[in-house]
Amino acid sequence: MRKINIRKNDKIETRSFIKKDDLISYLRKNLDFHGVLLLAENIWNLNVGTSYEAFGYKFSCASKSRAGNHIVI
Repeated sequence: MRKINIRKNDKIETRSFIKKDDLISYLRKNLDFHGVLLLAENIWNLNVGTSYEAFGYKFSCASKSRAGNHIVI
């Protein structure tokens, strides 16, 4: 899971995405970008505390964590 801060015109929105496909769907539905797959790849691979700028938006990774419960035997 990733928490991504999305900044545009001094407004910040924090969104959580469990899978990269969730991020791709969000970008396609809400932000109407071209080249969504490459953009999603760059955003998904950000390290915590780093940012990526595209199309007037600034994306930064707030946190990364593993999603789901794993049983270790």
